[in-house]
Amino acid sequence: YSYSNCIDDVCDTLNFEAAIDGSFTSERRTRNVNRERDLILTGISSDEVTINGTGSGNVTGDFTALFYNYKRTYQVARQLTFKNIIVAKDRETNPYPLSGTISITATGERTVDSDRIEKHVTFTREITVTFNGSATPAVSVNGERNYTINLLTGDVTAE
Repeated sequence: YSYSNCIDDVCDTLNFEAAIDGSFTSERRTRNVNRERDLILTGISSDEVTINGTGSGNVTGDFTALFYNYKRTYQVARQLTFKNIIVAKDRETNPYPLSGTISITATGERTVDSDRIEKHVTFTREITVTFNGSATPAVSVNGERNYTINLLTGDVTAE
């Protein structure tokens, strides 16, 4: 991370960069994950912080059944944009983002190969989460399907 816009040891901007790489392997499964974030937080010396930035990530993996011929593979790539997400520093008053959006483009593919089925599926999804200061921001998928997500429970409700 790095600070900028500092006056008398009080800084107003924080640039936060993070990267995660990891893998998991067992007798039947493998999974590889990498994620990167580059976020700029401004207003850190005020009552509200604004978050902007980008992110990316990739997940690949496979599953093989032990007792019959079945194998599933998948890979997903994501690009994220964080735009003007405003959060109150006093999280007890309102712990949810007051406004702003996260835009996600996810592309992927999945293959199933077994004695009963061979299937290959590809997909692309454009997802936008719009924060509104409540525990239930709006979510749009491909501009066609609309939902709310409960940030407390993780429940998703179609609108």
